Parts: sequence; C-alpha cells; structure tokens
Amino acid sequence: MRESTAKSAREIIGTIALRSAIRGRAHVADLWQSCPPRDRGGIVNRVTSISRFARLSLILTLGVGAPRAALAQTPARLELSAGFQGGLSGDIEVGASATSPAATYSGLYESGFNVDGSMRLTGNWSVVAELGWMRNFLGDDPLLGSARPANASHANFNALNYGGGLRWQQPGRATRFFAQVLVGGQRDNFDVGSGPALGLFVGQAYAHTSFHLQPGAGIVIRVTDLFGVVGQADFRQVFSDPSASFVRYVVGIRYAPQ
Repeated sequence: MRESTAKSAREIIGTIALRSAIRGRAHVADLWQSCPPRDRGGIVNRVTSISRFARLSLILTLGVGAPRAALAQTPARLELSAGFQGGLSGDIEVGASATSPAATYSGLYESGFNVDGSMRLTGNWSVVAELGWMRNFLGDDPLLGSARPANASHANFNALNYGGGLRWQQPGRATRFFAQVLVGGQRDNFDVGSGPALGLFVGQAYAHTSFHLQPGAGIVIRVTDLFGVVGQADFRQVFSDPSASFVRYVVGIRYAPQ
C-alpha cells in the first residue's frame, strides 16, 4: 500500500513538473518575440526561475519518493510470530518389558504452539529464534482396559523444541515467501496420565534431549500494516537414539510493522 502511494506521489510530482516546464517554455517564447531587446533581461530571469522549479521537482521526485519506495520493500527490522504447531513422525515403538508386551503408537503430534522472533541483519536476511511445544495424545492405555478411572487424564508423549538460525524473506509484497534453517534441541518426555502400565516400561521419568536440524519454508499474507497470517512447513531431523524425523507445520499470526 505504501509502495503504491509513493509511486502515485512521484507520478503526480513528475506530471506537474513536466506541464510547468512546457507551459513556461511556450510562454517565454511568446514573450521573447513580443518584447523589445531592452526588456529581454526579465525574460532571462523568468527562464532561470522555471529551471529552478523543474530541478526542485526532479529532486522531490527522486529524493523523496524513491527512498520511501525502497523502505516499503525492506523487511521489518523486528518480527514476532505465534501460532498453532503440529507434527508427524514415524510410529513410536516401545519395547517389551518383564511385565508388559511391546507396543507401537502413532507419531502424530496433533496439538501444540510455537513462538518465534527475528531481527533483520541486512537486506533480506534475518537472524531468528523459536520456542515450541507439541503433544502426541495416546488415548486410553490398552493395558488398563476397563480398569481406567473415569476421571483420569490420558498418557502423552511431549516434545519441547528450541533453536535459532537464519531466515531469508522476500521484500515489500502483500504476499511474501520465506525460507529458514534452524539448529537446536528437542526434549522428548512421557507423562503417564491414565497409563501407569505403559509407564512401567517407558519410565515415568522418561525424558531426553537431542540435537536437531530444521530447514523449512513458508508464506506470510499481510492483513494490516502491522499483522499478517503466516503458514509454514519444516523438516526436522532429530539426532536421538534411534533418530527420528518430523514434518512440522505452523499456522499463526506474524507481527511485522511496515
């Protein structure tokens, strides 16, 4: 919006300058022909004034409009995002123990959140940091069956992620694409909830932190001068033992003042 406003202002100033120059030139020519030689000094002064106005108009057109257009195309210095996060990994396999058989659970993390912030370094490049959490809801523990209390909570796998890296972003458009690469850690843990039997072989104190690498890309659709809707998808490789791969997605709002 600001870019189109700046463009319109430049066009208006340029048109005024051009019309003034044409009219002034025609008027001066008429005066030159009609005036006696001794009065032509005033005409020279008029030509000088018109030239000065034309130069001033050109300066305003290039010196004022252009920087505003360039500013409109520069990504915001500071951007903040918050939204819903989910993910999908391979099936989670839990080995058998002396009291419980082996079990396989879905790798769908269907609920969570993510926040991130970025600071522009130069041009289209920014440094970015993020923090998020998501949960894999396991439902009723099949090892409990009908023994599950009616008011008991469910067992869950949880993943807390944090990291930082670099982001490249398209400048100055209502719809902007971006790409980023982050490195950081993911802390996985299990809360027993209604699954004390599962907790016997997963371990109620089960938790470990692993290094992860996360490249991804997304799109920002500007809604106002301050906010836009953001959607992104990432591939997260977690270097745990055994290793795990996630497809992570985020939908939310980005604060990016222009």
